[in-house]
Amino acid sequence: MLRLRIAVINLNERNVLKIRNIITGCAAALLLVSTSTSAALAGDEDSAFADNVPVITEEIEGAEQIDGKVTFESDQTQLTVLPSTAPEPTAAELAAKARYITCNLNVENVHPSAHVSGTINGVAKITCDAAAGSLTLHYSLIRVSPNNKQWAAPSKSNAGKKTIQNNKGVPCSNGPAKFQGWAQGQLTPPAGYQVLGDATSNKWGKTLQVACGGAKRAAVETPENAETLTVTFVRNDISE
Repeated sequence: MLRLRIAVINLNERNVLKIRNIITGCAAALLLVSTSTSAALAGDEDSAFADNVPVITEEIEGAEQIDGKVTFESDQTQLTVLPSTAPEPTAAELAAKARYITCNLNVENVHPSAHVSGTINGVAKITCDAAAGSLTLHYSLIRVSPNNKQWAAPSKSNAGKKTIQNNKGVPCSNGPAKFQGWAQGQLTPPAGYQVLGDATSNKWGKTLQVACGGAKRAAVETPENAETLTVTFVRNDISE
């Protein structure tokens, strides 16, 4: 019995070695994903993904309020959906519209500006499949460390549009440092639509080391986006 057990152990060890040899070819890629994922989960580290695949995807439950508002909130985003005040479309008008539409609140990674020399810039944007009743977007650029500080951009609003963008730039002298953006949006969906279920948050990494000038930037590819919050709407006539 002892010899049999030893043979089984040796066989298992040989199988393990074969498996390790197979895995070795993918080790570099796995190490990159593992390291970057841990950094993003820590919430304090840089993240670098050449393929722009989210590190984390999670469902965000909306908080319903008495006045009919629904608010979705994640690490870098807060989006409040307001009840539509526009006249309800007729049955024929509604049937001609898309069954579902989505709106994305996107916060980009803070970066040295390519448009305004000598500045560090942060951008947020709301984009919908169809023209919304109204869109409002607030944005803040945050220096996390060293010396935490926040710069708020003036709020922007529009009506009957598919998209809205806001940004904030600060002089390069405020870096090098770790930065992140934060966006708060409000939207009214097109008449005849309501929120469908939870929102989805895709995250690439919360903070990023930023310094102006190519020589000061890390020689890695970083994702354009830091976080995208997606809300889906369904036509009233087909909602459950």
